[in-house]
Amino acid sequence: MSLLSTIRSPRGAVGKGVVVSGVAILAATLFSAPAQAAAAAAPASAAVPYQLENGVTKPIYSYENAIREHVWVKSTQDSDYDGKPDMIAVDIIRPREAATAGLKVPVIMDASPYYESTGRGNESQVKKYDANGLLTQTPLYYDNYFVPRGYAIVQPEVSGTNKSTGCGDVGGKFEIGSIKATIDWLNGRAQAYTDVAGTSAPVVADWHSGKTGMIGKSWDGTLANGVAATGVEGLTTIVPISAIDSWYNYHRYNGARFTSTTPVSLHSLVSHFTAANTPCAVVKADLTAGNSVDGNYTDFWAERDYTKDVSKVKASVFLIHGMNDTNVKPTNMDRWWAGLAANNVPRKIWVSQYGHVDPFDFRREVFVDTLHQWFDYWLQGIENGIMAKPQADIQTSTTDWETATSWPLPLAKPTKLQLSPGDATAPGLLTINKAPSGTQTFTGTSQSEANMIANPTVVSTNKLQFLSPVLTNPVRISGSPQVDLKVSATQADGNLTFLLVDLGADTYINSASGDGVSTPAGAVVDCLGQGTALDTGCFKRVTPNIINTTSRILSRGWVNVDHRESLATKVAMPINEPVSVSWNAMPQDWTIKAGHRLAVIIGGNDSNFLTNVTPTPDFKVYLGESSVTLPIVGNPVSAWVPEGSGSQTITASLAGGALKMTSGTNVVSLGSATITGVDQYLSGNLNPSNVADGRGSSAGWALTGQVSDFASQNGIILADNLGWTPAATTATTTLAVLPGSAAQAIAGQVTTPGAGTGLGTPRTLCLAAPGHSAGSFTCDAGVKLGLPGSSRLGDYNGLLTLTLI
Repeated sequence: MSLLSTIRSPRGAVGKGVVVSGVAILAATLFSAPAQAAAAAAPASAAVPYQLENGVTKPIYSYENAIREHVWVKSTQDSDYDGKPDMIAVDIIRPREAATAGLKVPVIMDASPYYESTGRGNESQVKKYDANGLLTQTPLYYDNYFVPRGYAIVQPEVSGTNKSTGCGDVGGKFEIGSIKATIDWLNGRAQAYTDVAGTSAPVVADWHSGKTGMIGKSWDGTLANGVAATGVEGLTTIVPISAIDSWYNYHRYNGARFTSTTPVSLHSLVSHFTAANTPCAVVKADLTAGNSVDGNYTDFWAERDYTKDVSKVKASVFLIHGMNDTNVKPTNMDRWWAGLAANNVPRKIWVSQYGHVDPFDFRREVFVDTLHQWFDYWLQGIENGIMAKPQADIQTSTTDWETATSWPLPLAKPTKLQLSPGDATAPGLLTINKAPSGTQTFTGTSQSEANMIANPTVVSTNKLQFLSPVLTNPVRISGSPQVDLKVSATQADGNLTFLLVDLGADTYINSASGDGVSTPAGAVVDCLGQGTALDTGCFKRVTPNIINTTSRILSRGWVNVDHRESLATKVAMPINEPVSVSWNAMPQDWTIKAGHRLAVIIGGNDSNFLTNVTPTPDFKVYLGESSVTLPIVGNPVSAWVPEGSGSQTITASLAGGALKMTSGTNVVSLGSATITGVDQYLSGNLNPSNVADGRGSSAGWALTGQVSDFASQNGIILADNLGWTPAATTATTTLAVLPGSAAQAIAGQVTTPGAGTGLGTPRTLCLAAPGHSAGSFTCDAGVKLGLPGSSRLGDYNGLLTLTLI
């Protein structure tokens, strides 16, 4: 069913255009209440509370005439320790005609702590009441759209928020228990009253069909996860949007502490009680004590970790999350999603490229249509084929989506990429082949991510950079990267940061600005379902925030090195002794285009997110024993060949593409020598290599070289015995260029023959920094091969590979 048939003009908005699927609909008059009353027909069958149209429930009940109720559910908890059970405030809207006909209806529940203060949705709606305490405005569109289709909307308020008594404990047993109590009441296992004191006659939900679906974004969706993890009977399905699966992972990341919020600050955000001497003082003290500065995973966090109870989930799950959500980060869904799969929970997932945004805002028509089918199937029992459709919807660009049988994509396989050493003039390489051994150090300075990803081809003292070749084919990642480092530190504690960066000009959702959306002045308004003068069901459309950039962070992840062995206990780093440190980064699903490069950045404290550990350590990374494993779809080898790469006896010829290198003949003869029993040398000159950068981006490049061992029929001369003296020239021009943008090539450092100093490790022949790389250049070098006195006779050949990145 297309949402087109459910869009109407807003009440009181005469003459405003509404755009749906590119069609402009001009509303010339107001829709009136009689049109709603006329829709309130009896169901086709006395056994069910709905009629079908095009395979989905159609609006047959009056929203304006719906029953509106307010009750307090008596919980089994006393979170404010006043000797009385917490009373949970619940608002209900349900179709009157179904009740008159004696038809039972299912429930769509949005439980929330936000109904009083922060508000719900992009327009921050709060509940509004009449003089009798009944709703006149219900946040969001669920009531306007679903009540006319034979559903009840139930909105419980977390303990300690709005009209509920007690205290919220931010994801803990009191909070989850307060919402579970509401489901228990709906199914006859708890009592409710029309007054908060519980003195009225009990209210019975005899109109309820026994099936409840929970939905919500952020904290609301987190409540859905938490209640589902209790295994409560009667919860049939949940739709968690940008939701938390573990509050430890919301406040911590592998022992590293986030700076954004604390449990007690979140409590204060939504609680009626903010002063220290309120009935919630005990709970607030517990929240403060539980948020320990050591970063350990304790019983406090275990109580708020729903992934440990995922095996109890009986409800189906339709999960939506943004891969660029830096509030409820995607690491707050990947373990939950994997656990659901491991326990064969019926499920569906949407993976977007937005931040903390509801799909109602970024994909409105498709989402409402999908949600409609989902609830029809799971709550009304209508066989509509929703579960036969592909499990995953994945956003692949600023506008495009694709479907898949599951997520992460089944063809995504762990691909280990080695961190190959750079030198003082060029960053390291990200290679598929085994990297040579070596170490590189950096200072774990607390710095922003903008600084970490700036100038990726320029060597820095406070981070390590490793670049792939320019990709010759697209490379898609789907899932979570893993980082495995052998590292030592000069201090006993510290944080490490991993960033995976897409280098190359492209257009992206700018999730750093409004999580990727904004509401323009004069925004188009959509009205869904039915409405009243006080609750129109009309909502503004947002527009995506788009950015054109040459670098984008795809994934990030952190670790406190003292939690390398266990999240439960800190183990101090041994000073200047190498240890293994491994951690997973946040999941992502994205295709890096041909012509781009991938960069891995390893740094210290990430000031955008983490609380710094002082004193700041220096880190040494043992690169031959360090790697990054990416979930790459298909075989990456064809894409990982440096553009224009090749090989020859002494030098390599690279040609083709926008950034290319060409060379002369493929053999360099260093002459001959007679063995004397003492060390001696042979010298010569490489054939000049010409680099042409016609990409038009002046993004920078580096030409590096590494030689194999020299082999003959009788022996081997090790690669490190070849050294060079690089030289670089830049083609001159008589044309005018912008100041500060002139092309300039820089020769690499002189490399002398010898153990650990020669070309057995990649060395820079020449480079051009960003802003100075567009043009034509010549790179060459004098080479010097050391011949140990113990060498065997023979004709020796070595293969020098030049790589342009």
